[in-house]
Amino acid sequence: MFTRKADFISAWPYSQESFVMGSYGYIVNTAGTYRYDPANNAWTTLTSHPRADLWYSIGFATASYGYTACGMLIPSYYSTDEVYRYDPIADSWTQMDDFPGGARYCHTAFVIDNIPYVGTGVSSYFDPSPEKYRDLWRYNEGADTWTQMADMPISADKRDTAYGFSIGGYGYISAGMSDSDECLDDTWRYDPSTDSWTQVDDFPVKTSRYNATVPSVLEGKCYCLSAYNGFSIVYVFDPITGWSSAGEGYPGPSEHGESLTIESRLFIGLGSWPYNYWWEYEPGVVPEGAIAGDHKHGLYNAEDYGTAREAATAQSINDNIVAGHTYSEWGGGDID
Repeated sequence: MFTRKADFISAWPYSQESFVMGSYGYIVNTAGTYRYDPANNAWTTLTSHPRADLWYSIGFATASYGYTACGMLIPSYYSTDEVYRYDPIADSWTQMDDFPGGARYCHTAFVIDNIPYVGTGVSSYFDPSPEKYRDLWRYNEGADTWTQMADMPISADKRDTAYGFSIGGYGYISAGMSDSDECLDDTWRYDPSTDSWTQVDDFPVKTSRYNATVPSVLEGKCYCLSAYNGFSIVYVFDPITGWSSAGEGYPGPSEHGESLTIESRLFIGLGSWPYNYWWEYEPGVVPEGAIAGDHKHGLYNAEDYGTAREAATAQSINDNIVAGHTYSEWGGGDID
C-alpha cells in the first residue's frame, strides 16, 4: 500500500542521489541537499552540494558520513571522478580523493558492514563508443583510499544504470544497460569474504535504472520499481527465493526515482517530469475496500500488467481511497 506523504520541496526533483543516516533520509540534487524526517513527515533544506552541476552520480552512506561519487557535469556533459563527503553534524560537504577507477556516470553502489563499494557505469557521454564497466572498488573511509576488487565475471555484461543493494553480508548488482545498450535481467551476488561473484535469480523483466527507482532493503528483502508497458511495477528480491512481482502498482512515474529505508519504513518518490510526490510503501498491506486485481488501489494480478496501464490512477493525498487522477494529470503525459 502507498500512502502519500509530504511532497519533496526541491524545485527540480530529478537526477538526484540519496542515502540514509540515522533517523533521516537525504536527497541531493542540483538545487540543494534535503533531509527527510519521517517522524515529523517534514523536509529540511541543508547546505548545497559543492557541484551544483552534478547529474547521474551515486549516493551511499556509512554510519558517519554520506557520499556522492563520480557523475556527469551539466551542461558540459563531461563525466567526473570527484568524490564528496557530507557531514550531517556540521552540515557541510568536503571533497575527498578522486575515485581511481576513472570518471563515469550511471554507476552503482552498495554498502556491506559499513564498507562502501562502487562499480559499473559508463565513461563518457561524448565518446561514440564509450567504455562501460563491470568493475568493483572498495572504499576505506578512514584512509580515504580505494581498492579494486574482483570484476564481475566475463559472462556478466559490462553495464550502466544497474540496481545495487546489499542484504545479509552480500552485495548485489542486477539488470542495467549492456555494452550494446540493451536492457539486462541478470543478477549477481558479491561475497566480500572471498572477493567473488555468483549469479543468482534473474530480474523478472529486462530493465535498467533509467526506468526505475533506486532499490531499498526492508526486513531482509529488496524492493524496487520498474516501468513495464508504461506502468510502474513493484518488484521484490528475497535472497532465498529470488525475484518476484509484489503484485502492486506504483501511483506515479518511476523513472529516475528514489527510495529510502529509514528505521524500518520504506519511502519512494520523485523522478522524471519532474515529479515531487513522496510516498510511504507498506508491502502486502491492502487499503480498506481494495481487492486483489483492483487497479484503482495500485493492486493487480501478475497477469494484468497490460491492462494496468489503461487503468492507472493516483491515490488521494489524505488517505488511500481513489482520487481518480490519470497518469497524465501527474505530469506523465497522455496514456496512449
